Amino acid sequence: MRKNRHYIPSEETIHHVDAILKMMAVLTGNRKFEDAQNRAGYKDRKEKVVSMRTFLDDAWDEGMEKGLEQGVERGLMEHLIRQVYKKMLRGQEPAQIAMETEEEEETVQKIYDVINHSLPEFDMKKVYLELKEKKLETV
Repeated sequence: MRKNRHYIPSEETIHHVDAILKMMAVLTGNRKFEDAQNRAGYKDRKEKVVSMRTFLDDAWDEGMEKGLEQGVERGLMEHLIRQVYKKMLRGQEPAQIAMETEEEEETVQKIYDVINHSLPEFDMKKVYLELKEKKLETV
């Protein structure tokens, strides 16, 4: 186990990236090493030599991009949930809410139903997670 938690990746080139990442996947029981290699396109590159720093930087950038996308998606969904909830409290029906929010009526109906089942206590996080579990997507 590493005693120093601050890992500084080596600039040394790796001549067998494929083999090292497969070994890491086997040793850890985690296929993320191979998956990251495949997504980053290291198998298709003509120059197979990279440094661990390059590999980690690429993986970090990919993770940041994915995280930002998920954050934007969640923000949009929570905004829509909040709109539906407020309009529900004013007595509006799903069809009218869909028209006003310019969303599909089916999408609004699903949100409406989940919120309705959560009442009298509205919890944004619980509503969002239930809709995510049902794979409801907007936009």
